Amino acid sequence: MINNNLKNLFNLRNISNARLWMINNGISPQNASRLLKNEQRHIKYDDIEKLCLGLNCQPSDLFIWQPDNEAADIPNHPLQAIRSDKMLPDVMTQLNNSSLDDLKIVSEFLDRLKKERQAG
Repeated sequence: MINNNLKNLFNLRNISNARLWMINNGISPQNASRLLKNEQRHIKYDDIEKLCLGLNCQPSDLFIWQPDNEAADIPNHPLQAIRSDKMLPDVMTQLNNSSLDDLKIVSEFLDRLKKERQAG
């Protein structure tokens, strides 16, 4: 089954009031509530674009997949890329539990990565 990955994305972006964030970014209050409860069975392309622009992600980051049964778990299927057990770990927890030396290394790495991407 495919579900949304919004709670994880909001945690990664350190957004504590996800519903308010979505409303402020143009998503209706009703859709924001349904999305956060994972009760939304369809999502407008406009809302996908708003989420991706605001969260600095791509559409595939918005969703996770967990096969309903073994028959659906095809090893090389493209859905494996968004499989729930292959998503990002809780980075905020990892950072909060890191030493200052480790955080300095991470910060330096991110600075280098940003410069490389800007250089093209």
